[in-house]
Amino acid sequence: MQLSTPVGPVTAITESAGTPSNFNLFNGIALGQPIITVPIKIHLANNPTLGPNCFIGSDQNPILLNPQNNDLSNAKTIGAFFSWDQSGVPDVTGPDGGLLITGLVQGDDTFAVPGATGCGPGGSLDGAVNAVAGVPSPSGSNHLVLADASSSLAFPQNSEDGQAFANDWHTAFGTATTTTTSTSTTTTAAPTTTTAPPTTTTAPSTTTTAPPTTTTTTSTTTTTMASPSGAFVD
Repeated sequence: MQLSTPVGPVTAITESAGTPSNFNLFNGIALGQPIITVPIKIHLANNPTLGPNCFIGSDQNPILLNPQNNDLSNAKTIGAFFSWDQSGVPDVTGPDGGLLITGLVQGDDTFAVPGATGCGPGGSLDGAVNAVAGVPSPSGSNHLVLADASSSLAFPQNSEDGQAFANDWHTAFGTATTTTTSTSTTTTAAPTTTTAPPTTTTAPSTTTTAPPTTTTTTSTTTTTMASPSGAFVD
């Protein structure tokens, strides 16, 4: 996402800041329950003034997203339950099953956003980035909305045990899957007032007030999610 800033164009890139955790399988189709914790950081890149290591959030102090289903009214299953074989190919007699639900509205209002780090030489521009972005920002002041999210469930069937299912998952999908979400952040700057001093003529002093400005940033979040290598082992 390209941003216009006082130091020129900046590309905001959302990156993984650690391994997702607290995954709850059934919360993926429930209402109002956190589904997973996803740690992220925002890389403010491609700007020579900010340098190559300017981030909001870090591996040590990430933004922790905990999306949950806020609206299931338009949710629907795609193809109902389906089965697949050990290599991931659809097979009605396969040992593994799945369910895809789309049309979900997910969100999170609980995450906090830390301040910037590594911006400018020796972090000299961290404070300036914080002022422009409105960070640090506490929990309750930030909002994540995923307007058309989906949840996929996978499970063993036909008497297959957990270890066999984990082996099938690795064969079909490799050691990891990726989940992509779109996030938006809105920052509103306070109005500013500038007063010009009186001139030597008889003209009175003048006051100019600039209206508040609102900047909405949309970014793409790609998180690497571990496969269920041990989660389904009996």
